[in-house]
Amino acid sequence: MTEDQKVLMDVIIQDEGKEKFSMHQANYALVGENDLKLQFSFKYRVLENYPLFVDFTEKLFWDIYKESKPFRDINYHPGMFYRFVIKDKRLKSIDLGFLHNSNGKSEQESRSVDQIYMRNSFFFGSEFLDLVTSLELHYNFNIDDTNTGITEYMGYYTLKLLFQNFMGSDQWRLGVTASGGKRLIDFDNGYISTNLIYDFPGDSFNPEIFAQFYYGRMENLLNYERRKKELRLGFLLYY
Repeated sequence: MTEDQKVLMDVIIQDEGKEKFSMHQANYALVGENDLKLQFSFKYRVLENYPLFVDFTEKLFWDIYKESKPFRDINYHPGMFYRFVIKDKRLKSIDLGFLHNSNGKSEQESRSVDQIYMRNSFFFGSEFLDLVTSLELHYNFNIDDTNTGITEYMGYYTLKLLFQNFMGSDQWRLGVTASGGKRLIDFDNGYISTNLIYDFPGDSFNPEIFAQFYYGRMENLLNYERRKKELRLGFLLYY
């Protein structure tokens, strides 16, 4: 597993290379008390000499404990962004992009909202701990009539923190993703997700152990206004 992949746990920092197809957000499979949560995400570099990307993330909530095992909600997030790679000690990249959010359902279960955003990524390193941060500021528009109140919980920003390289070791990493809703720091109306990752020594086992605790709203689009508290355990996957 490369250092770039380790940094990529829910925090986008930069792409020094020119790979056409690469990971975008985290890819994982997590099981909890109520369901199985899956996410698959990638980005594609459109131009070889310019960092323009199209990206796609799909998040699935699978009711595996019910008899027919239905997918309760599937969220689709296609988008595109341009990345300005910054040659700075702290600030590493600035992304300007567009994102569409939809659950692909119809009528009263339809959920849809578009966003334009600016995302800044930073790196702070020390002898004992590295911190990678990402602050995304977004504007919500084209809001579906069935989810007119979504901005109350989606808010205008997403903050991501990744703590790694504890005492020179990358086996344990801690990630936090938070959005305070429309009131900026109201996590009862927004959400906070805490992620603990363990990387097995050596390269013989590729997935990493991944524990996630989610509190707040906006975990899925169908029930965006419903407050949830859920602990899940599974694997963080790389390709």
